[in-house]
Amino acid sequence: MLDYLIQKYSAVYQFKEFEGDDMEESTQLLGITYLENNCIDFYLYTETSPCDTEYLGKAFQSKNDTINSEEKNDLNKKSITFIKEEKEYKLSIILNKEKNQATINYIQKDSLGTDCLPIPQVIMNLVK
Repeated sequence: MLDYLIQKYSAVYQFKEFEGDDMEESTQLLGITYLENNCIDFYLYTETSPCDTEYLGKAFQSKNDTINSEEKNDLNKKSITFIKEEKEYKLSIILNKEKNQATINYIQKDSLGTDCLPIPQVIMNLVK
């Protein structure tokens, strides 16, 4: 998947960790390409137990995203937030160009519970 994203997108970010007694791996990859009109084309892939998820499409730059103030304070002022909002969820992609990092914020709007979500609020580092 990483090789595919590197070929298709102009920037690729990755988060990987091992946890638990069996050293289970969690991976999150984000590929983005900047488009015109303050917009990005993106592909977010998350591989965790019990399932994998993917979100893709266009996200639009937001000046006033409603992420909590603690998270905003942790992010450098050089960060740019892009939003993809659907009926079921709101996905924020926070890019810190100065540190070459990305963070995801995810809000589920409907009441349908699932374990198949992106990993929020972890720092993904630029690999391409």
